[in-house]
Amino acid sequence: DLAMTRFGQYWKRAFRAGHAYAEVAERFRGTDMPLWEDDVRRNFRRGLFFLSTPLVALALSLGLKNPWPFVALLSLFALLALRTAPKVGWKSRDLLTRLLYGLHSHFQQVPIFFGQLSFRRDRRAGRRRMLIDYKEAPR
Repeated sequence: DLAMTRFGQYWKRAFRAGHAYAEVAERFRGTDMPLWEDDVRRNFRRGLFFLSTPLVALALSLGLKNPWPFVALLSLFALLALRTAPKVGWKSRDLLTRLLYGLHSHFQQVPIFFGQLSFRRDRRAGRRRMLIDYKEAPR
């Protein structure tokens, strides 16, 4: 449906979502209906977590010369996917599809995080970003 065939398109789509969340939350901040403010904070924390924990685990594994910190991180990611899979049973009956969706739903927080950072940087610089398009024109 989304006409995505490459990882870069996937990344741009999630990046665009993060940018949009941040823009809408900023637009409605301080109003009676503060749309997406909580979501933006939650996405930001999750993105920071999913970006930093692999680096910390890798540093610990290399520093300790022991693979266990990195194995523990991989186990945590597997547990997150296993926790998510039953919650999305309505999307598919196939367990593998639900597990992959679970991984996707967590890892997409990283490009969402960068999209939010991009919005904040643009806002501070007084710039407004044009459309972030993840699809390519048909050839």
